[in-house]
Amino acid sequence: MPVIHADYSYRTLLGTAFYDRVSELEVLGRLTASRKLLVVYGPRNVGKSELVRYFLRTRYRSGAAVIVDARRLRTRSLGERIGAVSFVAETGQELAKRMKEALIETLGPHLGIIDLVVRIEEALRDVLARLKAVLVFVDEFHELPGYTRASYEEALEDLRSLAGLLSKSDMRTRVVVTVSEGFAATSKALALLEGYSASWLLVEHLDQEHFKALYREYREKNACHPSFVETYALVGGTPGMLPDLCPLSTQEIIRQRIATWIELVEQALSEARNSLEARGIEVEPRELIKKALQVLEKPIKPLLEHRLSLIADALVEQNIAYPKRARHGIQYLPQYPIYKTILIEAVRRETSSLLDLDPADVYEKALNMAQNK
Repeated sequence: MPVIHADYSYRTLLGTAFYDRVSELEVLGRLTASRKLLVVYGPRNVGKSELVRYFLRTRYRSGAAVIVDARRLRTRSLGERIGAVSFVAETGQELAKRMKEALIETLGPHLGIIDLVVRIEEALRDVLARLKAVLVFVDEFHELPGYTRASYEEALEDLRSLAGLLSKSDMRTRVVVTVSEGFAATSKALALLEGYSASWLLVEHLDQEHFKALYREYREKNACHPSFVETYALVGGTPGMLPDLCPLSTQEIIRQRIATWIELVEQALSEARNSLEARGIEVEPRELIKKALQVLEKPIKPLLEHRLSLIADALVEQNIAYPKRARHGIQYLPQYPIYKTILIEAVRRETSSLLDLDPADVYEKALNMAQNK
C-alpha cells in the first residue's frame, strides 16, 4: 500500500487537501533562503501556483510575504486589482492594510515585474527594519499588465534585468515567479538568468497514486463523469484539469477536448516546420511527425541533434512539451499524455496531417495505453 502524503487541514482552490509535493516543498525552502530569484515552471494546471501558496501559508517563516496574482491586475475593476494582492507569514492585519494602501495606487496599466518589485520594496521601506526579509510571489508574472500577450520577450528580458538588480543591489526582497508559457523553459531563458543568483524549480505531474487520492476526494464533492483511468490517460496528474473535464461526457471529451488537442499539436508542428525552413531545412510533414514523437521518447543532445532540438523548442514554446534534465541530454516530456498519444496514432496511421485523425480513435488509443501500463 503506497504512502499518501496529504494535508487535510489545508484546502486548495479545488476544495481538496494538499497532496504530496514533499520534495518540491523541501527545495522551495532551500532556494527561497539562498536565491534572490526563483522561477517555478512546469505543465499547465499541474499545481505550481498552489504549491507556492501552500509553502508560503504553512512553511515560510523568514519574514513578510506578498502574493500578487498578475492576471487579476489586468482587470479594470479597482476591487479586482485590490484583491490581486495578499499578504501572509509575519504580516499582521494592520501592516497588511498599510502595505496594500501604499501599493494599490501604484498598480497602473503599464506595470511590469521590475516596477512591481521595486514599488513593493518602497512601500515596505518604513517597516523593513523590523522584518527579516520580504518575499514577493508573482503568479504568472508574464501576465502583468505591462506585457502584451502577442510576445512575452519583453517579460523575459525584464526578468533578466530584475535578476541582475536583485543580485547586485542592497534590495532585501526575494522574488518567486511562476510561468507556464513555454518560452520561459527554453535554453534561452536559462542562459539569460545564469549568474544572477537565480534558480529554477520544475513542478511535474502528481504521481498516479496521489492523483488518484485527490481525484477521489474531488469526486466526492463534485459531479465527475470521466473515470479516473480516462482522466489520467488524457491529462496525467494535473489537478487543475478536473474542473474542465469532470462536467463532460465521454462523447463531449472526444468532440471537444481531443479535437482541440489534435489541433494544438498540429499547430505546434507547423511552427516547428516554419522554424526549420527558416534555416533552410526541408522536412516532409510525415517525417516531421515521426521526429516530433522521437523528441518525446528519448533525451536529446542539442549539439549533435540540431533538427530534433529545433522541433523540441517549438513543442516547448507551444506548450506541448516541457524540458527536463536527463543523464544523457535533455528529456522532453508531453505536457499531457494525450499529446504523445496523438503523435503515436499519427505515426501508426502514416498520416501527413494530424487533422486527418479521428478523435474517437485517439481516445481509444489513450485508454488502451493507460490500461496496459
